[in-house]
Amino acid sequence: MRVMFMSAPYDLVRSGYGSDTKVQYGNLPPLGALYLIGELRRHGHECALLDLGSFSMSYDEIDARIREFGADLFAISTMTPSAPAAYELATHLKETFGKPIILGGTHSTSFKEKVLEECPALDAIGIGECEPTIQEMVLAVTGQMALQDVKGICYRDGKGGYVCTEPRPLVMDLDTLAMPARDLLNPHAYRMLPLTFKKLPMTSMITSRGCPYGHCSFCYEAGNSGFKFRRHSVDYVIREIKETMLPHGIKEIGFWDDIFLINKKWVAEFCEKVVETGIVWSCYGWPKATTREMLQQAAKAGCWNVFYGFESGDQHLLDTLQKRITLDDSRKAARWTHEAGLQTRGSFMLALPGETPELAKKTVEFAIELDCTLAQFLPTFPERGTRLYELAVKEGKVVQYDGHMKPHYIPDGYKDAAELEKMLRYAHLRFYMRPRLWWKHIRQIKSWGDVVYYWHAFQFFLGMFKKKASSDGVRLPPGNRVIESKS
Repeated sequence: MRVMFMSAPYDLVRSGYGSDTKVQYGNLPPLGALYLIGELRRHGHECALLDLGSFSMSYDEIDARIREFGADLFAISTMTPSAPAAYELATHLKETFGKPIILGGTHSTSFKEKVLEECPALDAIGIGECEPTIQEMVLAVTGQMALQDVKGICYRDGKGGYVCTEPRPLVMDLDTLAMPARDLLNPHAYRMLPLTFKKLPMTSMITSRGCPYGHCSFCYEAGNSGFKFRRHSVDYVIREIKETMLPHGIKEIGFWDDIFLINKKWVAEFCEKVVETGIVWSCYGWPKATTREMLQQAAKAGCWNVFYGFESGDQHLLDTLQKRITLDDSRKAARWTHEAGLQTRGSFMLALPGETPELAKKTVEFAIELDCTLAQFLPTFPERGTRLYELAVKEGKVVQYDGHMKPHYIPDGYKDAAELEKMLRYAHLRFYMRPRLWWKHIRQIKSWGDVVYYWHAFQFFLGMFKKKASSDGVRLPPGNRVIESKS
């Protein structure tokens, strides 16, 4: 069977961060689809990929690629921000080709039947991790299996209703899964946001699924859709790097595990073995679990940057989020990271429940105290399926997602969205407009290429705060128009 996979169009820089820069950053390989393709290939099926989250294509171009491939089934992946674009794409595919369409990703897992209500073009949705599910969907489409026997899906019953089948058990041994089909990618087409990578070509990778902590009230992995933590063996990870990345010239990996620096034994073995690959890498850490020894091992093994969710500079607000870290945990993690010669990226949330502008300023000053190399200050967004979302529902403050930098949840401590927008602007300007920080970055410049790189970062930053005449959405126009999808 021939299955065409598509990632939904979404412009992370423009629609997510609200930056009007024309420099293209922030697009990463659609790992979910690549894992599913790997599984189907292992069972003898032919697969193709259109990564519309990274490449602009007109509907005419999309249709031509589909006809050339001869797709029997469409599989679209989307997150909530790109859902409107995914729906419009699905509608076009159904009207043009009439083939079965299944949609997967965190959006369908969170909203389930509502997705089928919102998009009549969809035949079914996949819920949760879908490696075994996509195999059974192919069997169902070819008449070799009854649709109601496919676990982990919702589908139309043909009578105007919906059927959700039995939940699919998690794959506990991740090493049994096929490796992602990276051979379908152009390795030079992907790069993270400015100043978050060093070498090209680069790619992203995950070595685990689920969160080993899983308590934060704002996080999807701690909500009712979160998954149990499981991790590949170190040998599997090293083999994936050697077999699917090095042959394509990959020089850097961004590890996107929710918490990569967890389990001292695993990290020590990984650091010992990854050195032979020559790969440069960055990862995510959790202040509570990070140790000085772990960071020193990572630095010697090619790591250069660690991302931490510090979230707030007020202990009471951290406790409200159920982060289970203290301000001193964050101080130690930042200090040990810098002592190991690594850069830090800190993430901070503004407009938390119970926050006031004064407490927000306290968080900004805490970011400065930690001496983060980079910091992002994002407005709180109550994501469906989280305890924070349930709180927002009770307060009657549920709003639609409209980009990373747009106010979504306005706590009682703020007068209105305008006051929160002003605070977001203040936070970034206060943190970045400091001579000491500029000098830290100037010392990183070693070549003309570095100058260009920093100029792109400056454009991205400046673009976030320019006044827009109108807000760009992600909904696509009908007809043969260009899909703007430089994520």
